[in-house]
Amino acid sequence: MTHSMTAFGREEAQSSVGHLIWEIRSVNHRYQEISMRLPEELRAAEPTFRQSIANAV
Repeated sequence: MTHSMTAFGREEAQSSVGHLIWEIRSVNHRYQEISMRLPEELRAAEPTFRQSIANAV
């Protein structure tokens, strides 16, 4: 029997760089797909963020 593995989480925080919103969503998907919307000043760190998220899930 196949079971659904759908989930959603959201966290908000205020920091020295501004208001941060983290959302994570899991759907019935075979592959890992990580998408981000980052301000220009954080885009250089996107590969590091992607790797950290991939290692955690």
